[in-house]
Parts: sequence; structure tokens; C-alpha cells
Amino acid sequence: PERLPKLSGVQIATLYQPFYEVGGDYFDILVLNEEELMLCVTDVSGKGIPAALLTTNYQAHFKAQSQSGIPLEVIVNKLNHLVFDVAQETSAYITAFIARYNIRTHLLEYVNLGHNAPYFYNMRTQETQLLNSSTVALAMLEELPEFVVEKKILTDTTMLLCYTDGVTEWRVNGKEVSNTNFLLGLLQRYKDPRALIAAISSRMEHDEYLGLRETFDDISVVALKFSPTIDE
Repeated sequence: PERLPKLSGVQIATLYQPFYEVGGDYFDILVLNEEELMLCVTDVSGKGIPAALLTTNYQAHFKAQSQSGIPLEVIVNKLNHLVFDVAQETSAYITAFIARYNIRTHLLEYVNLGHNAPYFYNMRTQETQLLNSSTVALAMLEELPEFVVEKKILTDTTMLLCYTDGVTEWRVNGKEVSNTNFLLGLLQRYKDPRALIAAISSRMEHDEYLGLRETFDDISVVALKFSPTIDE
């Protein structure tokens, strides 16, 4: 989004860095009404123009289908139908984390479709959970297998950290490395989403400078801090 939305009790910060001039990463945060927002973080397989075209197609459908009052599983299945034909032309697919949050009921609903597991960090108890995938990526199959929309009632201040694999996969001396530990360490240290995003960006830039990291994919990070008991 050109500007991040504002909703009481929710703080948002983001980072986006395409590997080429255009790419296949896409995230969006939409305020549906005075109480609800929709979130998606997605990664289209492949790079460059083909990935960007499918991303654009998905973007249009996500904005059109994101609505209040419609079950999240209905929205996700509709998105799969809408992008399937376009994706099949290039044998591409879309990993996605899609969520909806209500600031009045404090209900967080989400589906992980083959995407990197976001971190869910309770800032009071300091407990961390990975929100793992429960079904295949979008556009892999014409009909998605049966899946469950996960639901959480948030009672404590919580940070949700979503990212694409360009953040956690890189090369060192020609060898591919995959690691999420540095994200967890920073998540536990920084309490403000903007500070967290700045720290993640700084860490990646520092490792690039020292030759400890060679990035080879698009980078997207979205951090949301939910404060259900505080009017911010």
C-alpha cells in the first residue's frame, strides 16, 4: 500500500525490497470498516515480469474479495478460483498468509497457504508460536483441499511478524542458507513494530556488507502489534 492504514489498537510497519525492478512479493493491509482489517502477505513462485503479472492479478482480486461478514474460508476459496487459470499459464503458484482482525472482539482469524510460518509473539508471557501452513499454496490445485481457519481471541499485547523467504534464505560463498533465528531474536528484543522492522533491515544490510549474506530473492516483512486493552 502507498500508505499504511490506521486502526485503534493496531500498529503496523513494513519493509519491501524487490530483487529485480519488479517482483512476486505482495502484501496488503486493508481497513474494512471501523472495526476490522484484512492482511495478506504473499509470494508468487518465480521472479521478474511473469511473477509481477500474476501478483498484479492477485492484488486486484484480493482487494475486491476482502469483505466483512463473509467467512474467511469462502474468501480464500474464491481467491484460489480467480487466480488459478492465470497461474496455470506459467505453472506458477502463490504462497499466502491471509488474516482478518477485529478490534472490538479481538478476534484474529487466519489461513496459511504454504507460506513461511509467521511469528506470533505474546509480549506479556514472552511465548512465541509459529503459525504454520494448513493447506497448499493458492493456484496449485483448482480446488483447495479442506482446511481450517484458525482463530485466536487476543487478550494480551501481541506482535505478528510475517515475511517472505527472501528474508530467511540467502547465499554464503555460493551455498544456500536458511535461518529464521535472527528474526526471533530481534522480535523478542524490540517492542515497537517500526523499531523491529528497522532492526531487521539493518541486520540484513550489515550481513551483506560483511559478505555473510547474498540476497537472491524479493524481501517483504510486515509487523503488526495488537494492543487489545489499550486505545492507541
